[in-house]
Amino acid sequence: MSQLIQISKECLSQVAAYLSKTPWEQEIKTKVSGMKMELKRPCLIAVCGEARSGKSTLINTFLKADLAKTGITETTATLTFFKYGSDKKDGTVICHWTNGKETIEKMAFVHSMQGYKEVIMKKAATISYIEIFINNPHLKNVTLVDTPGTGSLVPIHKRNSKALTHHNLSDSADLTYKANAIIYLLGHVGKILDRDFINNFNILNRSIAHPMNVIGVISKIDRSPNILNNRWNFARDVLDKFPELNTVIPISALLEKTVRTLEASGELSALRQWLSRIPKGTLEELLEEREFFDDDETLDGCPYTPAQRREKRSGIQWTIFQMIARTLMSYDYSKALSLLNEYAGFEKLCKVLKIHFFERDQLLKCNHIISQMHKELMQIYLYKLHLKKKKIMMRKAKIQKFNMLMNDLGANYKMPGEMVKLIKESKKNDFNEQEVKNKIASALNQVETVLDELAACNNDFSALQLLNDNRCDFTGEELTELTNLFGQYGLNPRERLDHLSTLDPNVIAQRQFYWQAQEKVARRTKRIVAEQAISRYARILRTTLEDLDPETQLSSPLVSMATN
Repeated sequence: MSQLIQISKECLSQVAAYLSKTPWEQEIKTKVSGMKMELKRPCLIAVCGEARSGKSTLINTFLKADLAKTGITETTATLTFFKYGSDKKDGTVICHWTNGKETIEKMAFVHSMQGYKEVIMKKAATISYIEIFINNPHLKNVTLVDTPGTGSLVPIHKRNSKALTHHNLSDSADLTYKANAIIYLLGHVGKILDRDFINNFNILNRSIAHPMNVIGVISKIDRSPNILNNRWNFARDVLDKFPELNTVIPISALLEKTVRTLEASGELSALRQWLSRIPKGTLEELLEEREFFDDDETLDGCPYTPAQRREKRSGIQWTIFQMIARTLMSYDYSKALSLLNEYAGFEKLCKVLKIHFFERDQLLKCNHIISQMHKELMQIYLYKLHLKKKKIMMRKAKIQKFNMLMNDLGANYKMPGEMVKLIKESKKNDFNEQEVKNKIASALNQVETVLDELAACNNDFSALQLLNDNRCDFTGEELTELTNLFGQYGLNPRERLDHLSTLDPNVIAQRQFYWQAQEKVARRTKRIVAEQAISRYARILRTTLEDLDPETQLSSPLVSMATN
């Protein structure tokens, strides 16, 4: 993927070259310099969602550390960045204040900045953001950001001053513009607030958010058996409602953390043995209600007192305990552990994050930055160019009126210094409108070409993952061909076509026809992969034909059919 970084850098350099000797030469040079620096930074992934939706729990579980405070009454009041740190920097906390100062703090300070109290909100208003450095391999190429909950910005923080709310909104707007990708936590049903937030996110992010870089997460599926049993139906419903999302994964971070902790200490298997001593019917009654389990003394056959039962489930949320107990007693230990991990959904989420974000971080970053440049160029083409020309025309009209006045006053009248300056500025800032339009159009064409290739690379990536997950559907030769074609070992045509002995367009066209035939008879997964193979071969053919003379291009009807 490092080739994508180089392609993006070259694109930015070409944009700067196109806009040289235009009124926006220095502005674009400055932006290009900043964007090239941004390409070197880790991919920025924002964890967004309503207050108390489980953002902090998700981050803690993913990083396997209690870094973000969690709880019923907790909500993150500041932007908190989780960055990679070496052994020496591991655990370091740096607070960046709005007055420009930086202070080194302890984790207790971070935890104190979470909650709804006005004193916390006032203090949060003086903080720009907090950085926490962790020696975690996941963070070498990725920075995670825990954001203030969207719900907290609407009903709860309205009780605080408007200035505090505006501060958080401004921080969120700034972050969403900078974020390369988003993990968005939703409730178990698609709420209007979530839709509004994503719409606002698109506006704040200048429409950069799209399915390439947004993953939805249904959190806290442990709230009831109904939600747990229908989690994938809810996921499909949410995905239908939110086309901005790449995919939707249902999870219970709390279940994952609880099971992992119990299993690591050996307490999970001990709990199974403890539960096995309770008669099955009695256990079912005890698990019906928390009050029964904790306090009931009337049930026959239970070998444990209420105090012993309360001690056994101490520190475990009731719905989580219910789920663990019922699963442990319904299956053998190995199967139960596998099912509990499946219910938690974290293995699935981690795989999706690894595939869609961590392994694609450079692709996401390049797409984000080149999209930003596209927005800048469109702003110049649609608005700034017109305003600049209007300003120059107004200056010319002013100079023309002054010249008429000078003619009336006679040759001996000395021109005022202010008017001399205006005439010089007018000559300096004047430009050929059509020539500048052509330069901007050329720059836009270059940027759009790169964005198109980035989108195609994203499709290659998705097809490659499908290929790896369904290898049994393909022959050995097909696997070798498609792995090369989708850019596993490089992105230039020679690397993509390493399975072919030649770059002859007719040979390439024959392979495209092969996959067209496969597409018509293949099942869903292979058909999707075949469609991308057809598309990628067509792109390679167009690139190859551009290097040939027109007569050679026209001499092959096979190639003509393939590219059409």
